[in-house]
Parts: sequence; structure tokens; C-alpha cells
Amino acid sequence: MKGKLQIAFLAASLTLSGGLLGANLIATFAVPSAEATNQTDESLFDFDKGEDSESSTSSSASESSSSSSSSKGGHHGGHSSTTSSSSEDSSTSQESESSSDQVEISTDAEKTSIEVSLKDYDGISYCLVKAELAYLSDLRSWMAEDSSGNVGVNIKQDFEDLINDAAGDVILAIDGDFPFWSTSRKGYVIRNGVSYRTTQRSDGEDDLAIFKDGSFMVYNEADYDFDTIYNMNGGCYQNWSFGPSLIKNGEISVEVDEEISGKSMSANQRTAMGITEDGKFYFLASEVDGSRQNGTGLSLYEVASILQDNGCVAAYNFDGGGSSALYYKVDGKGYYFNEGRDLGDIVYVVA
Repeated sequence: MKGKLQIAFLAASLTLSGGLLGANLIATFAVPSAEATNQTDESLFDFDKGEDSESSTSSSASESSSSSSSSKGGHHGGHSSTTSSSSEDSSTSQESESSSDQVEISTDAEKTSIEVSLKDYDGISYCLVKAELAYLSDLRSWMAEDSSGNVGVNIKQDFEDLINDAAGDVILAIDGDFPFWSTSRKGYVIRNGVSYRTTQRSDGEDDLAIFKDGSFMVYNEADYDFDTIYNMNGGCYQNWSFGPSLIKNGEISVEVDEEISGKSMSANQRTAMGITEDGKFYFLASEVDGSRQNGTGLSLYEVASILQDNGCVAAYNFDGGGSSALYYKVDGKGYYFNEGRDLGDIVYVVA
């Protein structure tokens, strides 16, 4: 996306100029039903390209001399190895006006690309992927489907199947927040511009919302009714309700020894996403190291510290443990860091 990125520091809100145009949603589901399916506001994928413009995509990748990788079935070793993958997209762009509480930041990004780093933290291996998006709509979600193509309570799929079923050429994917793991779970669920659940959670945790104008917000769901989030900033594009938030307004928002009550133990693998001041997205998945005391993995604070060290001003924790999963594609070949168990959803980037 050539042009400007805009940052609104209030409530960790980020605006990418030339952002998504407002559009009518295809459908809205208050709760998932037997008829609920993966749907997308299709106009989101045509924003700032123009109705008559032609676009083409191609994939290319280069691997650094220090990189190492393995195909599905194995994990990656080594320290700070890097690979990259990118896609070309010939398109025009539109710029949106900034409000008085936003700071404009220039960028020359013209294509969606990823850079993969395989690293080590105190004996624990983790994979960190930086994604630079040409279009915000290159960041998408996909939920598990049953044999009839429906989404809903406790419907799960293999990570590889989710990647294969997802719309678009997937070059990066992580597990998401498994929004429908039980009938009792609450929290706003909005995917690709379509609402699937409107019931408000009351556990005091934060959500992460991304809006159609390109902005995002880490917020306490108890402070906002659904309609407010759904209609904010031109409409909500994605909303995840797992958490906790790891970085909020540039500051780490978890304590050194904080864990997720009823959801996580310190020995768990981790999955998280962060966003930098200049609009880059970071995706992280970590393993568990048996040589650490009690076989522990990265703490939430350690994950937050890694993302903050990479310039993230906001970061969010997704489902971890046995669900932690990360996939990336380099030179047309896919690699798995964590494969995860059967999952409820993925967050992914397309070429």
C-alpha cells in the first residue's frame, strides 16, 4: 500500500490510509446456527483498486544464508534464521484524511510480504513472522466448517485443512481464538466484515478489533456494546475475543507472572499477534522447552517483551497450548512451525 500509514494512539488505534471502503455486509448472525457459513464482505477485497483496474499477483522469495527450515512433520532449530516471501499487486490507492488525534507516517510498501525468523529465547524455540500488507484485506480469518460447510459450536478442522479451505493464496497462518468452543462462551465474533456472535463477555478481558477504515483497537469488551463496535470507524472488519492483550498503547499490559485463568498454564506454547507504529504485523508461535524448570514455555510477559522489542505498540494473545499453530510459505513451499491440534479458526495473510 503505497502512501501513508496513520496512527491513533488513543485506545491503541491504528489507521492505515487508503483503508477499506465502507460496504454493506452480506449477512449477520447473532449466534452461530446450522445455516452459518464462512462469509466475507466481498467488496473488502476490491477497495482502492478501482472497478476497471486489472491486477496480477506473483510469488517470490529469497532465503538468507543463515536460514534453516523443515517441511511438515518437523520443527525448526537454530537461532535467528530468516526467510521471506512476497506478492506483487498492481493497483491504485486512495488516501483518507487523518483526524486531529492521528500522526501520519510514510510508507513505500507496494506489495504484501512476509519475513520469517526462527529464534531462541532462553532455550525455547519460537517463530516470528513480520508481515507488511499492501492491503489490509490481505489479512483475513477463516473458521472451521463441518461436512456441510457450516460453522458453529465445537466445529473443528485440522490446521492443514483450514489453510487449504481458506479463501486466497495463503502465505502465512496462525491459530485464532476458537470462538465457538462451547455453547456457554460469550464475546463478539466478527470475521471478514460479517457478525457471528453479539453476546458480550463479562470476564474483564480485552478484545482486538480491526475496522474497515484500517484502524484497530485493543479494548475491554465490557466497556462497549456490540452495535458500537460493529459500526465504529466505517464498520468492524475483524473482532477477536480471547486475550489477554499483551501490549496496549505501547506499554506491556500483563504482569511478569500473569497467566490466563482457566485457559492457560505457564508450560503452554504461545500464539500472538502484534502491530508496530508503522503498520507492520508480527505473528509469533513458540514451543515448550523440557529443559526449563518444570518444562515451561514462554510466559505471557516474555511474549509481550519479544513483540515490544520488535517495535509493536499493540499485541494480542491468541489460543495457545496444543492449539498453537503457525504456517508460512516460501518459494511456493509450505512449512509448519507448530501444527496444532484440530482448530476452530485461523488468522492468515494472502498473497
